[in-house]
Parts: sequence; structure tokens; C-alpha cells
Amino acid sequence: MFWKLILIVLTLGGTACGLLVLRQQERDVFATQTVLRREISRLEHELQAKALRIAELSRLEVLRTYRDEAAASRGVSWRPLPFAPDFRRSAIRPEASDGQTAPEASNRPDLPPRDLASADESTGAHSREPSVPHGVETDRTGS
Repeated sequence: MFWKLILIVLTLGGTACGLLVLRQQERDVFATQTVLRREISRLEHELQAKALRIAELSRLEVLRTYRDEAAASRGVSWRPLPFAPDFRRSAIRPEASDGQTAPEASNRPDLPPRDLASADESTGAHSREPSVPHGVETDRTGS
């Protein structure tokens, strides 16, 4: 009978200890969740503030002011790009098997060239060398 009583007391004590451990783990998890929620809230607030700042700085008036101030303080002259990028078309143009361009490329309206070399070709500036009369030999060795 004595041994049964000790066994019941030990069983109840072990169960109580196990329940206390589970309760402590639950409190630790709750504390960790609270810290993480505060951190998430802080980061979301910072993200919203940065998004507002980006939206503010990317307004055209601010960009023009920055451009003008940079030009005045650094002596930079701003010129527009000699071509207009077209993001609607692919950089790789598929070629048909007979050497002709693909039919979907022929249906497109004339679009501005995508790169500087194409822009030079379209404007007629085929080379960067100074213009010399036809038939005059140019020295390409630099001597």
C-alpha cells in the first residue's frame, strides 16, 4: 500500500512538472510572438515611410529640380538620349527560316531604335571618323 501511495504521488508530481514546463513554453512562445509582431509593425512603418519618401522624390518637379541643381553645381550638361527605349518588344528578334524577319515584326509600326548603334545608323552617322572627301585615303595607323 505504501508503494502504491508513493507511485501515485510521483505520478502526480511528474504530471504537474510536465504541465508547468508546457505552460512556461507557452509563455515563451507568446513573448516571442509579441516581440516579432512589434518588429513586424516597426518594419512595416519604416517601409511605408520609405515608400512615401520614394514617391515624393520621384515626382517630376523634384527630379527636374535635382537635375537643374546638379547641372549648376557640377557643371553637368544634361542631354536627352539619342534613342527611345521600347520595352514592349523583345531584345531578340526571331528570324524566319528563309532569312526574312518574322511576320509579327513586319506588322509593327516603325519604332525608335533600341541601341546607340541603331540610332547612329538611323540618323546617318555610320562612322565616328571625320568626314573626308570620297577617294581620299585615311591613315588608320595614327602616324
